[in-house]
Amino acid sequence: MKIALLACAVFFVSGFFSLAYAQSDSESAVDSTYDLGRTTFKKRNVQAITIKGSDLEKMPFTDIKDAINIYVNGIYSAKQNYAYVIDGILNADINAYSIYDIDEISIIQNAATALNGADPTKVLVLVKTRRGGTESSGVTVAGQSDFVRLMKISQFLPNPEFSANDLHKVNTMYHQYYVSAYANTKNIRAGISAEIIHNDIPLGADIVPVDFNYEQYGAINTNRYKFNGYLDVKLGERNLLSVNTGYAPQRDLTNEYNTVTIPNGHINKYDANFYSSQNLFYTDIKLTTQIAQGFTNKISAGFQRLRSNAQEVTHTYDNGTLANSFERDSVSAINSYVAKDDISYETQLGDFTLQPNVNFTYRQAGNPHSMNEINSYNGQFFPPLINQYSATQKLAILTPSITLGYLDWVSLQGGFQTYFNSTAKSTVEGHDNTTPLPFATANIDLTKPLDLDTNDMHLNLFGSYAQNFTYANDLTSGLLDNYFIHVGNNANFSTAPDPYQVYTQIQGGLTASFLGNKLSFSYNYSLKRFSAGQDILTTDVLYIDHYSNTNARVELHRVGIDFALPTDGNFKWRTNLNGTLVIMRDSYKVVNYLPEFLRLAYPGKPFITGGFVNQFSYKDLYLDFGVIYCMNQAKLDHPNSTQTYELIGKTNTFDLQNIDLGYKIPVTHIKSLEVYASARNLFQNDQSAIVESRRFIGAGFKVGL
Repeated sequence: MKIALLACAVFFVSGFFSLAYAQSDSESAVDSTYDLGRTTFKKRNVQAITIKGSDLEKMPFTDIKDAINIYVNGIYSAKQNYAYVIDGILNADINAYSIYDIDEISIIQNAATALNGADPTKVLVLVKTRRGGTESSGVTVAGQSDFVRLMKISQFLPNPEFSANDLHKVNTMYHQYYVSAYANTKNIRAGISAEIIHNDIPLGADIVPVDFNYEQYGAINTNRYKFNGYLDVKLGERNLLSVNTGYAPQRDLTNEYNTVTIPNGHINKYDANFYSSQNLFYTDIKLTTQIAQGFTNKISAGFQRLRSNAQEVTHTYDNGTLANSFERDSVSAINSYVAKDDISYETQLGDFTLQPNVNFTYRQAGNPHSMNEINSYNGQFFPPLINQYSATQKLAILTPSITLGYLDWVSLQGGFQTYFNSTAKSTVEGHDNTTPLPFATANIDLTKPLDLDTNDMHLNLFGSYAQNFTYANDLTSGLLDNYFIHVGNNANFSTAPDPYQVYTQIQGGLTASFLGNKLSFSYNYSLKRFSAGQDILTTDVLYIDHYSNTNARVELHRVGIDFALPTDGNFKWRTNLNGTLVIMRDSYKVVNYLPEFLRLAYPGKPFITGGFVNQFSYKDLYLDFGVIYCMNQAKLDHPNSTQTYELIGKTNTFDLQNIDLGYKIPVTHIKSLEVYASARNLFQNDQSAIVESRRFIGAGFKVGL
C-alpha cells in the first residue's frame, strides 16, 4: 500500500510540475535517446540492430520474432523469448499490433537490458509505433492471401506413421487484411486501425499417438483480430501527451479423427476437439515534458489484461460404443500494471556534457484467476476436479544514473538499480538483494582522437556491464498461436529454484561505417549466465513428472555487414549479411531436460547461425529475399510419443525464409498503390532444424489514399 501511494505521489507531483512550467516543444528532446522502460540511454552509447516495419510487411507471420530472427541471431534467436518495450512502455505484447502500425524495431545489444525485465534468456526489443503520415489525413488498406502447405513433420511429438505422401491432406490458407485512418492538425495527431489474421495451422502430425494409423485431421483454425488507436496532443509548447489503446481477441478451433485396428479385430475410433480463446486488452498514457532547457520529464502508466480459456473434449469408441471420455477446461487471467517517472537533465560544462537521470518504476503483475477443471474421465462424470493457482509480483524500482561525455567522442554512463518493496528481498540463505545492483556502459568514437575524416568514416567501440536477479523479470504474457497446445504455460510464472540469484552480463563490440554510411561493419560480444529449467511431462500431459534445472553459460559473437549501393540512379541494392557464433559452456548434460533454445548446441561444440537479406529495386519494380542458416547444429530425434529427445548428430540447415516480387503502380489521385507476389520458406535443405514447418505462397496489395 505504501508503495502504491508513493507511486501516485510521484506521478502527481511530476505531472503538476511538468504542466506548470510547460513552454516548448518536447518531441526533439527524446530523439537522441532510447527509452528502455526502466532506464534511458543515449543512442550513441548503445549498439542496436534496427529494422524498419515496412521491410516486414510482406511476410506472413503471427509472431514478430519469426520475421526478425533473420536480422538478429538466426535460429538461436527464433527459439528465445522476447521482452518488448513499446513507445517506452514495458507492458505490452507486440503481437497485438499490426505490422503496418509499426515504424521500426530495435534489438538492443547492451548488458543493461537485464535491468528492464529481460532476463538473460530473453532478447530486449524496442518498438516505435507508426503515428500516421505527414499529411493532414490518410487511409491505408492492405491485404494478402497465401496457400499454406505442411513441409515436414514438426519437431514436437512427430508421428512416424505420418508419411510425406500425407502432406497434401493438410494444405491450408493464411489471410491478412488491414485498414487504418489518421488525421493531423497543428496540435493533434490521431489514428485508428483494424486487422484480421486467419491462420490455419496443420498440427495433426504433432499430437496423434504413434500407434495410430493416420486417417484424417482438421487443422487448427485461428482468427486473430487487432484493433488499435493512438492520440498525440501537444499541450502548450513543451508538453506532448500520448495515448495508445488496443484490443486483440483470438479464437482457435480444431478437431481430429483417427482409427487404429487392434489385434482382436475391433476398430477403435478416437476423436478430439479443442477450443480456445484469448482476449488481450491494453492501454497506456505518457506525458513528455521539456521543463526547461535540457530538463526533460517523462511520466507514464500502462495496463494490460490477457484472459485465456482452453477446452478439450476427447472420446474413444470401441466398435461404436463409447469406451472413455475426457473433458477439461483451463482458464487464465493475467493483469499487468506499470507506472513510471523518468527525469533527466543535460548540461554543457566546457568540453564536457553531463546528464543525470532518475527512473522510478512501479510494476505489478498477477494471475488472480487460473484453474484447470477436469469434468469427466473414462466415461465417468463427477463433480469437477479443480486445481486453482495464482502468482503475483510487485516491484518498486529506483534506477539513478549519470552520463558523462567529452568532446562528442567519449561517453560514459553508470548507475545502479535498487528495490524498495520487501517482496523483492531475498529469503534464500546466502543471497542478500538489499545491495544495489550496478551497471555501466561506454562508447568511444575513435574517429575524433585519430583525426579521421568523419564525413566518410566512423569507428565506435562499445562496452557494458550489468547485474540483475531473476525475480525482477517481468511477468507479462502474450498471445499464442495455439493456446490449447500450451495449456497452462500462459498462466504459470515459473522461475529458477533461486529467483534471487544475481546474474552478471557483459557485452562489448564495435561498429565501423564507410562511404557516408553506405557500408558498415559491426561486431558484438555478449556473455550471459543464468539458470534454466523445464517441466518434464509424463505421457499423460495433465501431470508434471519432475522439474529439472541447469546452470547455463552462453557466449555470442555476432558479426554483421550492411551495404547500400552508393548511387542515386534508378537501380538500388541494399544487403545485410550476419552470423552469430554460439558457444554454450557447462550448459547441460541431458538434452531432454532443457528449454528448446539450449537444445540447439551439440554437446561441447559451438554452432553458427544468421541471415542474409537483400533488397533490389529498379524504378518502381522491386525484389526482396532473405535466407536464414545454421551450421553445426544439434540434430534431435523422437524415439516415441513422449516428450523425450535423442541426440543423433549434427546438421547444417538452409532456408529461403522469404521472397517477394512487387511493383509500385503510379495512379492519379491515389497516394500509393503496390501489388506483389510473395513466398515464405520456399526452399529448405534440411528438415531437422528449420524454424517454420510450413510453406506460404501467395500475393498481396497495399493502397494509400
